[in-house]
Amino acid sequence: MATTLAAPERHARPTTVPSARKRRVAVRPADLVDLMARRPDLVGVYTPADVAVEAIRWSV
Repeated sequence: MATTLAAPERHARPTTVPSARKRRVAVRPADLVDLMARRPDLVGVYTPADVAVEAIRWSV
């Protein structure tokens, strides 16, 4: 007797982003730039963070 497992249900992602999440997303880049300005010793530790900070600085 063979048994088959049902595929897990996939729930669609909501198309709207809650306002609290939008606020967090908007604050995080500013916090990253602020952190890198306050802690110059962190520059060069994680290259993607360095790239993100430079991109944010150039976009403002």
